[in-house]
Amino acid sequence: MKTLKNFFVKNQIFILALNLLVVASFAHAQDSERIQTLFSGKSRVTGFGSLINQVNLAKNDKIRSFYSIGAEGGLLFNRSFYIGIYGMTSLSPTDISTLGNGSITTDNRNIRLIQTGGLIGYKFFPTKLVHLNFSTKIGGAFMINEKYYNSRYHDAEVSQAFYMVNPMLNVEVNVFRWMQAFAGVGYSFMSGKETFSINPNKDLSAPTLQFGFSFGKF
Repeated sequence: MKTLKNFFVKNQIFILALNLLVVASFAHAQDSERIQTLFSGKSRVTGFGSLINQVNLAKNDKIRSFYSIGAEGGLLFNRSFYIGIYGMTSLSPTDISTLGNGSITTDNRNIRLIQTGGLIGYKFFPTKLVHLNFSTKIGGAFMINEKYYNSRYHDAEVSQAFYMVNPMLNVEVNVFRWMQAFAGVGYSFMSGKETFSINPNKDLSAPTLQFGFSFGKF
């Protein structure tokens, strides 16, 4: 026993080093099997673009529900995580507010909403036929007040930009290897100063519906 004890005392540094080496080797083996990073040598980076149709369900004494169209695109990492940019403009009705008469054929004003910014998201189990996609649009928005007199376009005013955050949860379907269809729900949070008698916080923040198609190498 005394000999064994002396051996451990004299070689404790060696034994400690050996233990650390074994632990490090085991950890490396586990990491190589389980951990995947965005920028490792085996990363898969592709691109995509989407056509967006969105309905803002705002409905109050100043804003009516309205339909917008737009596009988004970006980089897709390992089929799951993605970052990109987007842009949208309201299309129908011509005037999203209830303050005018909603027509361009008479003396009137028509307010449109423009949105643009960055995009970040994650696709869950993207190789499955049907899967979930959670994303968040973060950017800015502004309103354009188009004025018509005697049934003709006169001029336009542009509001100050305000902040916009729009988280979305979509259900996606892999139609082809290069095409996906999606539909989902979300909420558009807007914050800024009142312009054209419209307060972004109170009047434009509302639930949203979205549907469209994505194209790329999925």
